[in-house]
Amino acid sequence: MIVMSRRAGVSLIELLVVLGILGLLVGLLLPAVQSVRGAAARASCQNNMKQVALALQNYHATHGHFPPGRPGGGIDLAKHSCVSWMALILAEMDRGDLAGQTESALKLAYATPYWNPPHVGLSTPIKSYICPSDPRLHSPLTDRDGILAAYTSYVGVRGGERRDGVMGGFPPTRIGDITDGTSGTVMLAERPPPATLQAGKWYTWVSPHGVWGSLYGPDESMFALGGLVPGDRCIGEFRFGPGRLDHPCDRYHFWSLHAGGAHFAFADGSVSFLSYAAAPLIPALSTRAGGESAAVTE
Repeated sequence: MIVMSRRAGVSLIELLVVLGILGLLVGLLLPAVQSVRGAAARASCQNNMKQVALALQNYHATHGHFPPGRPGGGIDLAKHSCVSWMALILAEMDRGDLAGQTESALKLAYATPYWNPPHVGLSTPIKSYICPSDPRLHSPLTDRDGILAAYTSYVGVRGGERRDGVMGGFPPTRIGDITDGTSGTVMLAERPPPATLQAGKWYTWVSPHGVWGSLYGPDESMFALGGLVPGDRCIGEFRFGPGRLDHPCDRYHFWSLHAGGAHFAFADGSVSFLSYAAAPLIPALSTRAGGESAAVTE
């Protein structure tokens, strides 16, 4: 006698139902995974900015002032360095090797930071100068003029409508100059380099064309409020708010690749994430001695 056995199977309808459920679960989990990744990148970005802020504090402890920016008025490169404040704090960032190379490079080519070598820092990415939310910056990038350079996610805060902030001033700022209080004065902010790479080089503030405006900048620092830029089609007023990488004019205001706001470092070394709703407060927070009263909450 032959005994027939029936194997258990799955019908096409049952298979489609299972696939539909799996697809639904993936759709529900994906935003959660993205949210976790975004939170991790934001925390790492905040930590990187914290390292920069503490390096600035250590620089002040050694030199008695924060790093100077480019001089106001005429620029005399025989007296002023062509490298940015980020290059000046390399020793405080535990990059003594690159600090030494930069010092040697300045002796050979004081006014030409784009001569690489000896200015190897021009194309050297610094991990702590990069927000993990912008993976473009982990390697040097070539701009539209063929210049290979490393970029940063952060920029110094020069002040409100005048050069009255902590960073980017000349002569350099001292703690005693910050009469608004170090905990109520921002000195660093986020600003991703635009896709055109017209801004964001960390090593130097000098334009390769010797001009500023429609071609390059701002780089090492910028104002909390920007207006019409000479020689540029970008028309302000530029305020802290959302931006896009594919919109070059967004290089003139603070913003980030995080959702809802950006990190700011204060003159006391602390770092806070401020929402775009805090935009009206940023000009007051950017001045070191404006006498304004401003309070922020994360």
